[in-house]
Amino acid sequence: MPENPEKYKLTGEDLIATIKEHKAEKAREEEAMRQINDRQQPQMMPGNMTPEQMREYFQNLTPEQREAMRQQRGAGGQGMGQRRPGGATADTVVRVITREQ
Repeated sequence: MPENPEKYKLTGEDLIATIKEHKAEKAREEEAMRQINDRQQPQMMPGNMTPEQMREYFQNLTPEQREAMRQQRGAGGQGMGQRRPGGATADTVVRVITREQ
């Protein structure tokens, strides 16, 4: 508590309920999106599939699952057969520029 609390006036108490409702709505929307994504994204492919099983797996994907896989590959994820030869890795340099005040 501050010194002399009677000097201070509390405002915005009516906004507490509104803010809580906005947070709850956002959480509901995020949960709905997560459920949609869970249904659309294909499950991880087992590594011990025979070529025939793999072919059947890919043939049974829904168009949404195929699009999700394309987006994952396009987002920089390295898929099967896309590794760099010899285990090479990319060097990354990050430069942070700050402004002194």
